Amino acid sequence: MPRGEPSVVLLISLSAAALGGLVGYAAAAGGWRPVLSGVFLALATFVASLVWTGLGTCRRSSATDTIGWRLARAGILAALRPAMRAVLSARETPGPDGSARLLPHEIDALSVRIEPMAVNLREHAALAEFPSVGNRLMVELAVFTAAAYRVLLDAGWTAEAARSAVADAGWLLYARMLALSSLPFRLTTRDPAKRLRRTIRTLLRFPFGAPGAPGYEVRVSEDASGISTHFTHCPPQTFVRTLILRDDRGDLEAFRQSWCRYDWPGADLIAGDGRRGHYSRPHTLSHGDLVCDMCWTGQPFSETKDRTITDCGATERKSPK
Repeated sequence: MPRGEPSVVLLISLSAAALGGLVGYAAAAGGWRPVLSGVFLALATFVASLVWTGLGTCRRSSATDTIGWRLARAGILAALRPAMRAVLSARETPGPDGSARLLPHEIDALSVRIEPMAVNLREHAALAEFPSVGNRLMVELAVFTAAAYRVLLDAGWTAEAARSAVADAGWLLYARMLALSSLPFRLTTRDPAKRLRRTIRTLLRFPFGAPGAPGYEVRVSEDASGISTHFTHCPPQTFVRTLILRDDRGDLEAFRQSWCRYDWPGADLIAGDGRRGHYSRPHTLSHGDLVCDMCWTGQPFSETKDRTITDCGATERKSPK
């Protein structure tokens, strides 16, 4: 298992056992103050353990590595590892004796290598240049995406298999993020267009706030049918392009097949009306275009050729690039 996980699991078990003992004592004695004290101590100890584990897992590698950012990276790893485990455990990988399933300890061995790889790739990210926390956070996520992809390549995976696995693991995280960010609007309105507009507006504040290059740069317009976002600078995409100038291992294609293809199902998830086709993007920065002209609409594009949303850039839906 990755370093730090056994101690956390053990702490959870001991805390649960202690809490059970306290509840039993309180039920017998008729006083609940010991239970409340125990809960507080257990939570405080658990948080302290997470901080200790995070600082040990994500060690300082530059002057910009504050405790906060090291803990943020530990949080990313804590979410990424289960996603990678879920994806890799369901796949066959080529081996000397034919295709085989990875064993749990083999998956954990790959997961442990992601952070050291990310440390090396982070040198190309210029993280100190970003004026906002959200922009830097997205680049940190791109660093871990590239790191996971390269770890699989180094383990003997083909580029196609590594891209597919990383894209699937990334989608597990991205879908949860979108489900959480859109939840308030899915609960307060049944109008898909309103859900999309309100969710995208929220995400444009964080983490996709647009202070301009080297951060995100975007022009936004909206009307009753939806919202349009035209991105002309994307920090994660810029990081990947900087990375491949020195060492190209197919990272841009891996980025495009993961990050750049999540928006179609993501829009359908936010709309939450059980239909597909709420998103269109005729042009893509990672494909070599000058803009990511994204169109999010409440009425699926597949149901009409009449596009009324402002600045969508085309009258019919085009195939994704």
